[in-house]
Amino acid sequence: MNREMRLGFVIRTLSILIKREIDNMEERTYGETITGTNRFILLHLAHNRDRDIFQRDLEEVFSVRRSTMSSILQRMEDKGLLTRSPVTYDARLKKIELTQKGITLHQQMEDSVDRMEERLIRGLSAEESDTLLALLRKVRLNIEQEDPEIQEKGPIS
Repeated sequence: MNREMRLGFVIRTLSILIKREIDNMEERTYGETITGTNRFILLHLAHNRDRDIFQRDLEEVFSVRRSTMSSILQRMEDKGLLTRSPVTYDARLKKIELTQKGITLHQQMEDSVDRMEERLIRGLSAEESDTLLALLRKVRLNIEQEDPEIQEKGPIS
């Protein structure tokens, strides 16, 4: 088999190209590159606006230490993407919320991802797109079933 045609190589190459293009889209859209961690935190906060989110929640979701998350949140707060404010029921806790700038940035990121999705399936029929997605899910499941660490944590969604 030709090494360039190996499935893992093709998937890795696509992953790199997609990340690079999304980074470029975002930089053109709002003038700075947002780190992957910042993207995921913005996404998590935006999708959980209906409940209080605290630093310890983010530490658990992203499997990072308190000092690491504290540093990330401080930088995001300095950029004006989020605020940390005390809650009335426990003075030790500070609720983390997106600012309007954070909400706007999240929406721009979602728009970038939507544009990338459109490019990825351009030229594919709906059936081909569905088949590709189903096949990739099977490939992912093959990896998850063989990796004991993934089995302990549960499947990647």
